[in-house]
Amino acid sequence: MVRSTKVMGGPTNIATVSSKELSKPEGLQIPVEISDDTSPSKDDSENVYSYFSLYRYMGCLDYLLVVAGTVFGLACGAAAPLLFFFFGDLVTEFTDFGVYKSCSFNYQLCTTRGLVNISELEWNRVVLTAVRRFEDDSIATVIKFVYVGIAVFVCASVFVACWSTLSVRQARNIRLKCFHALLQQDMAFHDKNTAGELNAQLAEDIPKIQDGLGDKVGITLQNIGMLIGCIVVAFLKTWKVTLVNLAIAPFLGIVSSIVFQVNTMFDGKEAKAYAKAGSLAEETLHSIRTVLAYGCQDKIVDRFGKNLDSAKQVGIKKGLVLGLSIGISRCLVYAMYAASFWYGSVLVVDKEIRVGDFVTSLSCVIFFSFAFGGVMKNWEYLSGAKSAGNRIFKIIDRKSKIDVFSTEGIRPQDPKFTVEFKNVSFSYPSRPDTEILKDVTFQVEEGQQIAIIGGSGCGKSTAMRLIQRFYDAKEGEVLVAGHDVKTLNVNWLRDMIGVVDQEPVLFNTTIAENIRWGRENVTNDEMVQACKLANAYDFIKVLPEKFNTLVGESGAQLSGGQKQRIAIARAIVRKPSILLLDEATSALDTYNEAVVQSALNNAMKGRTTIMVAHRLSTIKDTDKIITLKGGSVAQVCTYDELDKSEMGAYEKKPKPKDFKIVAKPKPKFTQRKRTKRRTTMRKLTRSLTSLNKTSDLESNASDDEGSESGEDVMILPEDAPMMRLIKMNKPEWPYMAVGCVSALFAGAGDPVLALLFGRVLTVFTSSNDQLYWSRLYAILMFVLGVITFVSYTIKSSTFGKSGMELTVRLRTSSFRAMLGQEVAYFDDPVNSTSNLCNRLSSDAAKVQGATGERLGLLFQNFSALGIAIIISFVYSWQMALMLFGLIPFLIVSGFIDMMLQTGATKQNDFEKAGELSSQSINNIRLVASFTKEKEIYRSYEKALEKPMRNSLKFGFITSLSYGYSQSIVQFSVAAIFRLGIYLVAYDDLTFESVFVVLLAVTFGAIAAGQNAIYAPDYAAAKLSAARIIKLLDRVPTINPYSDDGLKPANCSGEIQLELVEFYYPTRPDVEVLKKCSIKVACGQTLALVGKSGCGKSTVIQLIERFYDVAGGKVLLDGVDIKLLNVEWLRGQIGLVSQEPSLFNQTIKENITFGQTTRPVSDDDIKKAAEMAHIEEFIDSLAEKYNTNVGGKQLSAGQKQRIAIARALVREPRVLLLDEATSALDNESEKIVQKALDKARDGRTCIVVAHRLSTVRNADLIAVIDKGAVAELGTHEELLEKEGAYYSLVNAQLS
Repeated sequence: MVRSTKVMGGPTNIATVSSKELSKPEGLQIPVEISDDTSPSKDDSENVYSYFSLYRYMGCLDYLLVVAGTVFGLACGAAAPLLFFFFGDLVTEFTDFGVYKSCSFNYQLCTTRGLVNISELEWNRVVLTAVRRFEDDSIATVIKFVYVGIAVFVCASVFVACWSTLSVRQARNIRLKCFHALLQQDMAFHDKNTAGELNAQLAEDIPKIQDGLGDKVGITLQNIGMLIGCIVVAFLKTWKVTLVNLAIAPFLGIVSSIVFQVNTMFDGKEAKAYAKAGSLAEETLHSIRTVLAYGCQDKIVDRFGKNLDSAKQVGIKKGLVLGLSIGISRCLVYAMYAASFWYGSVLVVDKEIRVGDFVTSLSCVIFFSFAFGGVMKNWEYLSGAKSAGNRIFKIIDRKSKIDVFSTEGIRPQDPKFTVEFKNVSFSYPSRPDTEILKDVTFQVEEGQQIAIIGGSGCGKSTAMRLIQRFYDAKEGEVLVAGHDVKTLNVNWLRDMIGVVDQEPVLFNTTIAENIRWGRENVTNDEMVQACKLANAYDFIKVLPEKFNTLVGESGAQLSGGQKQRIAIARAIVRKPSILLLDEATSALDTYNEAVVQSALNNAMKGRTTIMVAHRLSTIKDTDKIITLKGGSVAQVCTYDELDKSEMGAYEKKPKPKDFKIVAKPKPKFTQRKRTKRRTTMRKLTRSLTSLNKTSDLESNASDDEGSESGEDVMILPEDAPMMRLIKMNKPEWPYMAVGCVSALFAGAGDPVLALLFGRVLTVFTSSNDQLYWSRLYAILMFVLGVITFVSYTIKSSTFGKSGMELTVRLRTSSFRAMLGQEVAYFDDPVNSTSNLCNRLSSDAAKVQGATGERLGLLFQNFSALGIAIIISFVYSWQMALMLFGLIPFLIVSGFIDMMLQTGATKQNDFEKAGELSSQSINNIRLVASFTKEKEIYRSYEKALEKPMRNSLKFGFITSLSYGYSQSIVQFSVAAIFRLGIYLVAYDDLTFESVFVVLLAVTFGAIAAGQNAIYAPDYAAAKLSAARIIKLLDRVPTINPYSDDGLKPANCSGEIQLELVEFYYPTRPDVEVLKKCSIKVACGQTLALVGKSGCGKSTVIQLIERFYDVAGGKVLLDGVDIKLLNVEWLRGQIGLVSQEPSLFNQTIKENITFGQTTRPVSDDDIKKAAEMAHIEEFIDSLAEKYNTNVGGKQLSAGQKQRIAIARALVREPRVLLLDEATSALDNESEKIVQKALDKARDGRTCIVVAHRLSTVRNADLIAVIDKGAVAELGTHEELLEKEGAYYSLVNAQLS
């Protein structure tokens, strides 16, 4: 289809893309061919968008900034050619003065040497008068240099300020548009494009666009102004020599064009490789507990390195191409010099032009080459911005088939909230060959409650997604309120629906803000009431910060049951017309399930409700039950009919008589007094008490002692051990040595050119063989060009390789170091997944900005500056001393830039926005379910305000610094000339020496200026280096890479907890376990039961040694696990968590992650799959074991069974099952439970479960209450006690 792409237009205020204008069309349109299925996963090298499309969101102020920045940029560049008008006259005066000075201003001597051919009367009238006026005229010309310097300062400051401001504004607009587009996309898009890749593009491509829109554009325009000015001045002075130079200039243009295209291609490939690596890092850090439990860090780091290897190869090729292009360009430039000398000398000898005109023309050629080189250097940024724009605009311009921001669609008035499926068939877009629903038909009347049941993977959750219109049915119709959902307004439809998913998602903010997601204007009283209904209020009120408690990333600080109850409270406050409950109580213990189910039953009254459930107790009061089998409707019946039917997918309801119990009130457990709050936690409390609805998703940084990593961003650059990072480049030192030598030769080119230039001018003061010597010097210039070609090529290719190798090494080392940290490190909000991923990608890139090619450039510039100083001392020590006096002024601008950039870098303001985008895109289904796109967009818009203010401020101050750095060159030239005039007039200094020193100073000043330009990169690199070194040097309290600790030859699997006390590091005043003591003999099965949040999962985490106990001991075979080697310990354990994490790889690869000590055969994988009852499902897939499970099309039960297979292939001595079968239907649970029972033979097994059928056959059952063991014994023993366990059983059966 053809879409219109916005080019320009929009409001004039700074918030150009506001949340009120999400659907408003803006500005002029041009047609661009974009297909509906366009996605960033396609080839990024396609040149769909031009560079100028980056300016598509401009307003009136932006137009003014562009005009002002362009005019002042061109004017700043034209200042250098303007100098040459004055410079040529000065050269003529110097040359004439030098001719007469060589014969001591004696008429007879000058006549004898053939230097003059005029009468003595004319000599006295013309020559002597000119000699007397030499100093005055020269000083007047020098003063003009000063005026030009002032103009350059003003122009440079203005154009950098304009372009910096424009880039900040446009980057913000594009960032907002891209984030808006990501929120707008349908689920099919998010299934095909991983959240990690999308977040990586948002984090990495927008800064590239900003670089390509900012001061680099202004500097490019400055160089273009210099190019144009040089050509104009050269034509005015000597058009013949200029034409000779222009004959070579097209070749420079051809080379530049080729380089631009090649760089664009390489940038696309490099960004794609980095995006894959970023996606892998994000999913790994998000599932860090699974990674640590299975010890698969090295496997993942290897995958990460392979993704980076492709980027490295592209980067190395890019460096070689860049070196060749710059080398060829420099060679062509020196060829222009040679042609100018060759032909210009003929014109001077023939008296067609003056020496001054020739020097002006030659100076224009020299600065033409400098300007062209400047354009070439900045083209890398422009091409990078164009490539990044291609990827970003493909997202922005992709038209979503299901658009939540659209105002189109029906909004029924006073509708009847019925739900109906008419012959619905559906396949996920990412698996079109696998039909999930097949001709499904059913109807739900308004206010009716129905249940959908069936085996895992039969399509129950898919039906829920179709009702919310996450996808459109392939065939048939889904009707809500009597209308096809395709005709309804998407936002209205989802606003009418409340959802509680099987895997509850909480954001990294407070409990209160998570509940407010249900309804924006919910009051505190309503929130408290909803929490009481969800049975969440009791555990919330005992937390130190109560509703202001941070839940951690993905709710990691809460138990599964606590998260589920908060999710239910969130759904209750929404007050929906249609309620969708997808295993809403699966994570709850029996007691809480009964209470919450009662609350849900009250919430369902008068509401159309559809629930997916495996437990019969949750569906017994429904009006109708629909059984799905293989994607089709197998049965529609009532609960009583289901209980008698052979087609029911569930086991028979257990009878109370089987347990020999009678009704008895549940016992009351005492609550221990809470410990005294720590001072640091009181500080944290004060920082979190403010709950602003406009910052729903912003994470609050903790002042807690656990936030050690928060110091990373505060390290001063003085502490950054850059030399240590360079030592990490040791394998590439030979390349760097060759590169340094080449850089020295490349830097020597311009100072040597100054020597040749001075010698040519001397030729014109002599009457002997002027053509011979000028042509000889022309040939030497061409030879110098060939040498620079070789030098630049070698320099760029060798430093390009060393820089890429270092970047990959740093990223890999940093990633490996992250995966080696203890779990408490990741609990710290400062070390959220998004923050760590941003640091991982940006820090290494910034260090590369101070090494690699930039390091070669520094060597080159220091070579030029050093040789310039030596030449100056050789030709005139007085002028050399002045040069030394000026060098500090030239370098000061660099230090100013460095200090400014250091201040800006320490802000790290984009981390909040990055975390917000990361959480939103990772949990896009939750965002869509609660129609929070607009609210999140507003929060994201607000999160960008501070970075924008700081960027504008630092951009303005940096513009003054740049103006200073540019104008100081003009002032330096004026000072050198003024001293030269004096020395020529009153000392024995020759004009050749003046010009050689002058050119040497000019080239040295340019070199120092280039180093100053890259000073901000070096400053940012120092801060990034500090963070990298801090991470690499950080010694985790629990180190999985350490070889320390005992590694017993055998492990029997006896587990014992001895008076264990434990606090989570982020909540040190909440005691989770209190003098907890349990012992499990070798081969025994221990079941941990109790209410949600009582500490059951904490026991599992302590056995895995995710944390260390605060008191007591955890023993394995009688040995404190602190004394055991961490890798060995976890190698003895197989873990299946309540919320399984699968990686964006194939089923086969996910299962093999369970075994890291030996190769895993296909037979091993199939055997584990059979034991986990997942093989039949896998065989039904088109690609079977090679099916990628990175998308979210698998049901929770399917994911759980793959996770079980992963644990079983490990063949562990200790098996930890944390609600391992909670996501399974009863039929699958029975089969899997049998497999687990078989797998437990000879192994110690600790099971956390709420279902009695799972725990009744355990050798030992421990009832945990408020962190302590309330009861311990077998099933029969505990029933006889008629205590806590008896009450739990009674609650489940009643």
